[in-house]
Amino acid sequence: MLWLTRMPFDLRNFIRPQFLGVVLILAIVSSSCKKKEENLQPTGIEAQPSENLLGLLTSDTFQLTCTTQRIDSVRTDASTLNTVGSYVDPVLGKVEASMVSQLRLSSETIDLDELRDVKIDSAVLNLAYSGRYGNTNDQTFEVYEVTENLSSSVFYYSSSFVAVSNDPIGTRINSTTIPAAPINADGELETPSIRISLDTNFARRIINTDQSNYASNTAFTNFIKGLYITSNNTNQSEGEGSILYFNLLDVYTRMIIYYTNTDGTRSELAYLINNKSVSFNLSKMTYSGSELGSVLEKEIANAERVYVHSFGGSMVKIESPTIATITKNGPVLVNSAKLIFTADTKDDNLYPPLSSLFAFGRSADGNLLYDLPDKGEVHYDGAINTSGGYTIGVTRYIQGVLDGKIENNGLLLRELGGSGARSVIYGPGSSTNAMKLQISYTPISSETK
Repeated sequence: MLWLTRMPFDLRNFIRPQFLGVVLILAIVSSSCKKKEENLQPTGIEAQPSENLLGLLTSDTFQLTCTTQRIDSVRTDASTLNTVGSYVDPVLGKVEASMVSQLRLSSETIDLDELRDVKIDSAVLNLAYSGRYGNTNDQTFEVYEVTENLSSSVFYYSSSFVAVSNDPIGTRINSTTIPAAPINADGELETPSIRISLDTNFARRIINTDQSNYASNTAFTNFIKGLYITSNNTNQSEGEGSILYFNLLDVYTRMIIYYTNTDGTRSELAYLINNKSVSFNLSKMTYSGSELGSVLEKEIANAERVYVHSFGGSMVKIESPTIATITKNGPVLVNSAKLIFTADTKDDNLYPPLSSLFAFGRSADGNLLYDLPDKGEVHYDGAINTSGGYTIGVTRYIQGVLDGKIENNGLLLRELGGSGARSVIYGPGSSTNAMKLQISYTPISSETK
């Protein structure tokens, strides 16, 4: 549902019966004697409510050309959530997510000599669960050992290559995607987690190593370089699967080795994943044969549907070659400019649309994105409303284009996070909820200069 800004007041609320006669008299008088309203001149963009501006004009019939484009990659080492899993979207095709993370020592005073003769009972990778995107079908998760050094000074992207072991060191088959919150020994609820069993030989190698590998976290991460966690779901059908969200900063995200001492007592040794760990997400999309795959890179002037997919998936290029028509009679003051569009919510149960979308400026060659001058302004917004609608304020951007200070190379609509979610948007050619650019402006005539 599209919405427009309502008038700040309704005149009918001010016309009480006892004042009706006065209103009629004033109307008659004003029809024969008009006073020039010199105090209503605009003083800047959105300096006053646009409904109150003298000579305000509004248009939302500008031609829009939309192209859904593939995004090669996005930076993921700064993500707040990490993702693992796969799903088959009826719109996108198959979407797969994996993650990489270092392990760190829980203490730098671990004495390996005390662990030489213990019996290793089990080893578990515990991942604190934060939600999902998609269905609740079971999945198979696998853990591999990273075999190349990771660095905090390197930017990692959704398409980065990482060398890993040939065989998995851990597997969890038919894992539910909605884990229950366990109760600890104190009777308190812990964070719901996915637990993946690890090979005890891997655990034995960790504690049977030379003590020098435990001298510092730098030494340890050179020894155990990290873990690669992925899914292996080869038989998913359309509508099955999901992307799972994990909070690596939760205290319950860790690797634990459980062992029995020579005296029969049982103990455990934890290895941490925290904000000092190098962690990042990887993703793979198979769009071929899907609804999105059929429109990628096709420039369609009146596109009925366009697609924004996170994970370095897709974005929408929006161009409007006709906005300069409002300056044919001279310069204008842009009081308000809004890009208004609506998401298709029919798949909302499994695939809800993205909660926020962002507009970026585009260079002439399309290789450079830049923040709009509107970013950070109250009117910018971009959050979805309860009806599936988005509104992004582009007032200052449009003013810059009309003034010749910004090249009219179009906008790029995209998502900044890495949730794996998508928005199917009604384009400018849709019969309902068509995408619009709405501009309210005031001509700058000799009387208003």
